[in-house]
Amino acid sequence: MRLRPKKFRPAAVGAATVWLLAFVVRSALADNMQAPTLPPPTGEAPEASTASGLQPRITTLIERLGHDNYFVRQQAEKELTALGFDAFDALSAAVDHEDLEIAARARSLLNRLGQVWASDEDPPEVRAFLDDYQWQDRSTRRQRLRSLAYLPDGAGIAALGRLVRFERSAVLSKYAALALIERFPAGEPWDEDLADAVEQQLRDSRRAAVGWVRTWLAFRRDPQEVLPRWTALIDTEETRLRQPSSATSAELVSQLIRRRIEWLNRRHAQAELALAMDRLVALAAGDAEALRSLVDWLLRRKAWAALERLGSQAGKQFAGNPLLLYALAQAQAELGHPQRAAQTSEVARKSLDGGPVHALALHLALAEQLRTHGLHGWAEKEYRYVLDLAGTGNNMKEYAIAARSGLAEMLHDLGRDDQAATAMEGLLADLQEHQTNPFGSGILSTMQARLHYFRARHLQQQGEHDQYRDALRRAIQSDASDIDVLIACYRLPGEDAAYRQKIRALIKHAAEVLHQQIEQNPDDPTACNQFAWLIGNTEGDFDAALRHSKRSLQIEPLSGGYYDTLAHVYFGKKDYERAFRAQLLAVQLEPHSGLLNKKLKVFHEAWEEEAISSDEQNR
Repeated sequence: MRLRPKKFRPAAVGAATVWLLAFVVRSALADNMQAPTLPPPTGEAPEASTASGLQPRITTLIERLGHDNYFVRQQAEKELTALGFDAFDALSAAVDHEDLEIAARARSLLNRLGQVWASDEDPPEVRAFLDDYQWQDRSTRRQRLRSLAYLPDGAGIAALGRLVRFERSAVLSKYAALALIERFPAGEPWDEDLADAVEQQLRDSRRAAVGWVRTWLAFRRDPQEVLPRWTALIDTEETRLRQPSSATSAELVSQLIRRRIEWLNRRHAQAELALAMDRLVALAAGDAEALRSLVDWLLRRKAWAALERLGSQAGKQFAGNPLLLYALAQAQAELGHPQRAAQTSEVARKSLDGGPVHALALHLALAEQLRTHGLHGWAEKEYRYVLDLAGTGNNMKEYAIAARSGLAEMLHDLGRDDQAATAMEGLLADLQEHQTNPFGSGILSTMQARLHYFRARHLQQQGEHDQYRDALRRAIQSDASDIDVLIACYRLPGEDAAYRQKIRALIKHAAEVLHQQIEQNPDDPTACNQFAWLIGNTEGDFDAALRHSKRSLQIEPLSGGYYDTLAHVYFGKKDYERAFRAQLLAVQLEPHSGLLNKKLKVFHEAWEEEAISSDEQNR
């Protein structure tokens, strides 16, 4: 479906305002105050056809904010309020007006505009992110901006474009622009309808952040011609960074440079790439936020040499951060320096050691961070370090249980299912020894099913089909509600009709249970996602699966796993283009997941094959 940009409609001037204006004018004349001639009110807000057509009127009204006549100032303020966001750019400029009265009133009007970000046309999930937006701190606002960008079906794009144009903070306006740009990764096939909708939404604004988005979208037409324009934007922003009280940040400039590097990489411009990477490293070395963000980006790109240079230039910042030290150790290992990598990783590990229990909590949290950032080898070492340390005391068994669970799921995600099964065996042993089960009743059967499932996946990879079938049967005997097990059993080839009927009945029952959970708590994204994952990979009501999958993303739009589910539902419906696009968003959100990246290739190939087949039929 082609997305249509949504226009923010300012409130109309009602009959009460007409009466009040007449009263004000009469009162002014009675007091011998000479009021200038004003156009008669129409009962409607001024038509906002184009910004350029309104500009002369807006300019006049802003000048009247400083008029000697109080009632004229008030009337100008009312009209500017009615114009709403159409007056935003002019009011922003008027904040620095030499007339202090005009500057103060412009500032007040802007504050009022910033208190109502949601439009009546916005869907409920968008309003949920915007209703209290103005009361949040900067960090929360930035998170909201990114969430809007990832709402399914582009539902938040119009609101995000509104924030790019009208967010009072120039810095947050630029982060909103970057959130939009993130939806269009360099070199990937863009959603043209979505790109057109964004351009339409931003067409009249001259704001710097709007220029970023428009320039980025122009890459799809002529990358070679646009690249110098993008470089000029970087130069301008870096100049702002060196100015006092600049409306930018090192992280923003760093993000712009990274986008340039992505296009340079597509064009194989090696000399320019090296210079841009050096510029990026030098910029981030002096800023903590830009540094942390850049390290993760370099890990995604496997840019080991640049990461090592960054570690050298920002040694003090790395020294106090075990996550950064492990990233540096990874770079050193990849560059063929195993001894240096071992030394760096040892410094990282020892930096967290304190009292035994305190150290366990820190190391377990670090293992999860390392896993999230794709440093799986070091994450495994941290998980196993927790296991070794937790084995020395019964009061620390809960940490061992948590470590084994995290390790098993990470190994499964990496396709190392035999090792995942071994870790799960250890987890079951820990649970059976643990006097008070921290996970609740019934967890043992669930974990046993997971153990058999991991073992089955390993046997499948080895081509041991009979043993694979037996392992799945043991899994479903342990827990007939495990969704992954049900999906695997559903896909088993060569089974008789009675077996297939049994599995279909179990799938139907599991779907009914999940549907009841959704009805009881419609704001629980987990149940929505599980229902969609089960049906999307087997059979049933695919429309309901699609609806629930989108609902989970409306609640938690920054979940790569939930987008992975949406992609599988589309794939089940044989909508391969949407499956690929949803999976691309999943990978953008969780770039280090082995399973998500593997499926991205599968869905892309299916879409390409469909396009080739369609072309052949049309010839």
